[in-house]
Amino acid sequence: MELLKYIDITIIIILIIIFFTYFFYNLLFNTNKIIKFRVINEQPSEEEEYYKIMTNIKKTDTCRSICKGKTCCQYEKKKRDFNKCNECKIKFMCYNGDNESCESCLFGRDCSKYSCNNNEPINPKDNYCTLC
Repeated sequence: MELLKYIDITIIIILIIIFFTYFFYNLLFNTNKIIKFRVINEQPSEEEEYYKIMTNIKKTDTCRSICKGKTCCQYEKKKRDFNKCNECKIKFMCYNGDNESCESCLFGRDCSKYSCNNNEPINPKDNYCTLC
């Protein structure tokens, strides 16, 4: 019985020695070799293409040279109204977009209808040719 116990232990020790010998041999003498590799070509999405175009636009380019349609006219009117509304707001008056003039009022000095999220309107050439 005792003989079987020694045989089991020696087999385990021999396997451990073989494992570490093989491990260190591979670690020291084997080099990694590239067998084959794969190249994946992905087509950029329309948004990425448009972003590249928009980043290449010169600062001197105008809205009309980039965007088509009424977008630039609407932006210019909205920006003009926003600026006039802010001027009226400083005078504690309300801006009337129909007459394009400042009028006295008690409440409602809000320029949100002429703005984009309570900020100055965004130029369509910087906003994918869309009005906010």
